[in-house]
Amino acid sequence: MTGGLAYMLDEDDTLMPKVNKEIVKIQRVTAPVGQMQLKSLIEAHVEKTGSAKGSMILLEWDKYLPLFWQLVPPSEEDTPEACAEYQSTASEKINQKGIVVGVMNECYLACGSSVRGEEELR
Repeated sequence: MTGGLAYMLDEDDTLMPKVNKEIVKIQRVTAPVGQMQLKSLIEAHVEKTGSAKGSMILLEWDKYLPLFWQLVPPSEEDTPEACAEYQSTASEKINQKGIVVGVMNECYLACGSSVRGEEELR
């Protein structure tokens, strides 16, 4: 994996042994910007495909969010989407303006869909 982030839904807790941890870091989605990015990707997927599974994930977001893993290559470790250290800064920006300003990296859903971020994520 080179560049970008990957989000993987692991409902049966079988992903961890399948990941080569020497080339990518695997972590839960804890950074607020990463959570918003993931949710936006799923919303876009549902809008484009009418996915029943995606709709269920959005309806039960609090249940499903802890089941997602974020795969982070070394080049992305310090991005707001992947780094929990950005939490307080991102939260302040979200609370004050209702948006997170910045360019997101290209990222991939487990199904292989690719979405490029925009200047502002609403």
